[in-house]
Amino acid sequence: MKLTQFLKRYDTEQKCIDFFKTHREVQGICCLKCESKSLRWISTIRSWTCNKCSYRLGLRKGTVMENSKLPYRIWLSVLYFMVLTKKGFSATEMQALLGHNRYEPIWLMMHKIRIQMGERDKRYQLDGFVELDEAFFAGHRKKGVDDTGKPFKEIDRNEKVLVAVSTTDTHSRFLKMTVVKSLSKKDVAYEAPKILQKSATVMTDGRRCYSPLKDIAKEHQVKIIKDKKLVCEAFPWVHIAISNAKKKIKGIHHHVKNEYMQNYLDEYAYKYNRRFFKHLIFDRLIIAATTIAWFNMV
Repeated sequence: MKLTQFLKRYDTEQKCIDFFKTHREVQGICCLKCESKSLRWISTIRSWTCNKCSYRLGLRKGTVMENSKLPYRIWLSVLYFMVLTKKGFSATEMQALLGHNRYEPIWLMMHKIRIQMGERDKRYQLDGFVELDEAFFAGHRKKGVDDTGKPFKEIDRNEKVLVAVSTTDTHSRFLKMTVVKSLSKKDVAYEAPKILQKSATVMTDGRRCYSPLKDIAKEHQVKIIKDKKLVCEAFPWVHIAISNAKKKIKGIHHHVKNEYMQNYLDEYAYKYNRRFFKHLIFDRLIIAATTIAWFNMV
């Protein structure tokens, strides 16, 4: 959907309410108490009421918007703008676009959506031929005071990330990026089954931490490159994904705190995996946002 079409179609709060209501009904709603599918809509309270047990299901209930008091128009606009471009927007830019008075609600809203993006991609695993490598993303510099009382900043504390890209002979397909505590055999053995299907063929640089992959994937290929200049030629797609993700985070957000690194990587991977969807990516995000939110998942 083009920007002019979006602004014209959803220019009032009521139109945005009707939009979310329609999407939830198309996906199917049921009573959270008795699981009945016989519900009626009451517009005055923006809720469905169960015809069987009279339980009320709010329009925001069970979605990424739950417990939020922000207008539906703000939510819909943020969902649209977050997938409008490949690079995206920072919370400060989003606040300026929306003309909102406070930064914190916009920042929190965007992180909720990023978490939902990550939860959506967790449903899928990589198959076929997969390039797997580690990456180090610069974290937040911690401010402090040295022994003499002078202020200082620590060296960037790098976040360790496992990056996997499924590929063909000519192009990349899908991407997974997972923050890990350490590059140990234990962490790789724990995270790799979430990333790879058992039928996948995975190629790594022979680092010792990747040895558990022989029991996780169908085949584990090792390609040791002594000349660092040739590494990008041996693992082209995974290094392109790492490089672009680093440029995006540094260019838009400048630096991010370590505890939120996974959220930003989830946003990048979500849009990377749907880069050919074009205008349909907004519809996909709406489906993700109006289904069961991450805090209600078992």
